[in-house]
This record gives sequence, C-alpha cells and structure tokens, in this order.
Amino acid sequence: MILIQKPKKIIIYIIFVTNFAEMKYGELLRIRHWVKNLFIFIPLLVTGEFMALSNLYITLKAFLFFCFAASFIYLINDYIDLEKDKLHPVKKNRPLAKGSVSKTHFFIVLSVLIFLLSYPFYMLSRDSMVITYSYIALNLVYTFWGKRISILDIMFISSGFVLRVITGVVILGLIASPWIIILTFSLSMLLALGKRRGELLIKTDISNKRKALAGYNITSINAMQVIFSCVSIIVYSMYTFFNENFPGNRQYLIYSLFPVIFGILRYLQINFSEEHIEEPTDILYKDKRILISLITWILFIVFLILWSK
Repeated sequence: MILIQKPKKIIIYIIFVTNFAEMKYGELLRIRHWVKNLFIFIPLLVTGEFMALSNLYITLKAFLFFCFAASFIYLINDYIDLEKDKLHPVKKNRPLAKGSVSKTHFFIVLSVLIFLLSYPFYMLSRDSMVITYSYIALNLVYTFWGKRISILDIMFISSGFVLRVITGVVILGLIASPWIIILTFSLSMLLALGKRRGELLIKTDISNKRKALAGYNITSINAMQVIFSCVSIIVYSMYTFFNENFPGNRQYLIYSLFPVIFGILRYLQINFSEEHIEEPTDILYKDKRILISLITWILFIVFLILWSK
C-alpha cells in the first residue's frame, strides 16, 4: 500500500508543477504530446473492459508510465539536438534551446523522470513491463540512429504507437487483435508522414533539417498519405465486419466507420492545405471537427457496448 501511495503523491505533484507552475517546464516535458499515449486506452474501450474500475486503474498506470517515458525521450532528443535546434526557426523556441531552462534544471528534471520510470509503482506484470521498457529502447534507437533514415524513421514512430496499444492489451490479459495492430500502425504512419510534410515546408537551411528529410518530397509524402488513409479505412471496415470479440452490438458497429472516415478526410484536408503542420497532434487541440469526430466515435462505441448489456 505504501508503494502505491507514495508514487501517487509524486505524480500529482509533478502534474501540478508542470501544468500550473512555470509553463517552460510543461513545454520541456512536452505535456501537450501526452495525448499520443491515449492509444493505450483503445483496448480498454473496444473490449468493454472499461466497465471494471480495476481495469481502468491499471490502464491509467500504464498511461502515466508512457507519459513519463515520452518526456524522457523528448529531453534526451532536445539535449542531443541542442545546437541544431538553436538555428531552427521553430525549435529554437524550445525551453532548452531558448535558454529559459538551464542545463542544471534540465538534468534535475531528467533525473526525476528516470526515478519515476524505475519506480516499482509501475510493476504490473512481467510481460507488460517488457513491452513498456521496449518502448523506451525503441525510441532511444530512433533518437540516436533511426531518425536519420527516411521511411525507417516513420516506421520507428509508428511502432511506438503499436507498442502502446499492445501494452493496453497485455495489462488487461487480452489477446491482441490483428485488426487493431494493423490499424494503429497505418494511422500512425499517416500522422508521421504529416509531421515530415510539415517539416519539409519549413523554410530553413538544409543543414538544420533532419537528415531523413533528404529522402522525402511533397509528392511522395502526399502519395504515401493517400495509401495509408485508404489502408486505415479498409482495415477498420474489415474490423467492424470480422471482429468476433467486440462485446457490443455488432450489427451496428459498421456505422462507427462514418466518424472515422470523416476524421481521416478532415486530417488530409488540413494536411494538404497551404499551412504546414509541425506537430500533427496539434490538430486535435485546434480543429474542432476532428475532435468532434473522435468524441463521436468514442461515444458510439460506448453506446453499442452498453446497449448490449
């Protein structure tokens, strides 16, 4: 019980400090990007396991782990690319590059994250911990090597999202659906390509851009985004037809495809516009249509599950 109570106090304190104290630490930890870790909740939602509070609790613990892990990777990446970021028109505003956070404070925050990532509070099961720490290892390989190679770089990013979903499956003692895994990878590739497209459109010296961008151009990225959009829609359609494990009313599950299609098309509409997207996750905060389509999908899935009870 003590092991549970102490981390709770630490987590509440960290979240309070980063959100309500100086915003520079919130930016340093990239709290806005924690929304990516909501992928962990997908298995909880589509299997109806959210009905049990114990399942919600362990999924929340995994979510917090991935939030701290993501911030840890961001800090490592910021330190490695510090000099390049100072010359970048957008990244120069990051706290470390701008100098609003000193290196001393930077390493203090990094140390706190390392402590949180090694604390036994997260020990759920051996399999889940292997996956979660594999996520950190994967991102370290990406940071030091993978991000320099085009195509492979976005596959690294997408694999990280797949590991999030697999973690959400394993901690609940479920079997991973191939449809969900393929769909997660496909959607992640779509988002990662959007990020690369935005980076290409930023006007800056080529030496200050990531090496992987040399292997991309707008035409090829547009083509790949169309491919992965089609794959995502087709795979989700197949999921609604052939997923025998869905606990809700399967007869009407196909209608959940409509907000999915709308969300993907709206994303492409924004992505193919003249305005570049530095961070695709920002669309979720700024575009109400995509946010509404996501909320509509979630509510519809919950409705189908509760309807069948």
